[in-house]
Amino acid sequence: MMDNKLLFVFTWCFALHLFPLNVFAQTVSNIRVEAKGGRVVITYDLDGTQGEKCDINLAAKNNNGETVTPFVLAGDVLGVSPGKNKWIWWEPQLEGRVLTGWTTVTATAIVNIGMELVFVQPRTFQMGSDDGTEGEKPIHPVTISKPFYIGKYEVTQKQWRDVMGTNQSEYQGDNRPVENVSWDDAQEFIRKLNEKQGTGKYRLPTEAEWEFAARGGTQGHGYKFSGSSNVADVAVSSENSGDETKPVGSKRPNELGIYDMSGNVWEWCQDWYGAYGGSDELDPKGPTSGTNRVLRGGSFLNYDNYCLVALRNLSAPYARRLNVGFRCVRD
Repeated sequence: MMDNKLLFVFTWCFALHLFPLNVFAQTVSNIRVEAKGGRVVITYDLDGTQGEKCDINLAAKNNNGETVTPFVLAGDVLGVSPGKNKWIWWEPQLEGRVLTGWTTVTATAIVNIGMELVFVQPRTFQMGSDDGTEGEKPIHPVTISKPFYIGKYEVTQKQWRDVMGTNQSEYQGDNRPVENVSWDDAQEFIRKLNEKQGTGKYRLPTEAEWEFAARGGTQGHGYKFSGSSNVADVAVSSENSGDETKPVGSKRPNELGIYDMSGNVWEWCQDWYGAYGGSDELDPKGPTSGTNRVLRGGSFLNYDNYCLVALRNLSAPYARRLNVGFRCVRD
């Protein structure tokens, strides 16, 4: 049974910044909570302006006064529209925590810029390829030990403009991926997004997280490209692009429901580029220093073999290219 001292306090807030978007307050109300099957089930109503979406941030305090940020969550957590009977499942035991004893849980509703995220469960997978370039060798086991969220789509030009106030993309269109952005530019976008959201959870994926998600995570079928072994099903490449980017999500998603991890634009990863080791690795983050950052996924200007899930590329972190963009991860 749930601790009878459990008190849920929900508040709302938004931060005011000089960004070119309209911000409306959303409030959480009518909260109902129960422990069910090893989960804490939170049901709530989100009141506010239709058309505005929010992320729900949680903080929980236990009997010992320790405050934690729940992260094994499912349900109406990200990109939530106003409505009744929204729900969140929190699984504290999967975080190594006890189910009961939480005295206070606070939820904050923060305006979302329209970034949809996909939940990725952790697992060990085989990273790399023995069939490609030397940079992809050797195949080696990598363990992703913590779940994470990754962008369902590449960051769009509208999302970039809403945060940064500018758009330097070569191929203009609100729903096209932002491009012509450097790794440094992506870091500045993420810094401002985290500031705007009142969190520090958004970042670039590590190269290992990127490949694991591109391979379909725990649902992967071993495809050569992200979601299929037929590149035309899933990738905007030089064979079908007409030499320009396409709106995100134009092709089929992969097994996790993620789009464009093969093709459209190359995607920055957090890591410095370096050779793979041959041994087991736990949550690798790449070399501690380097000259170039990792790029993944291929682009609309590249032949099909550049869109393989294992293929690696690299570029200087200050370089801007008209076929390079990124997607975000959220812890």
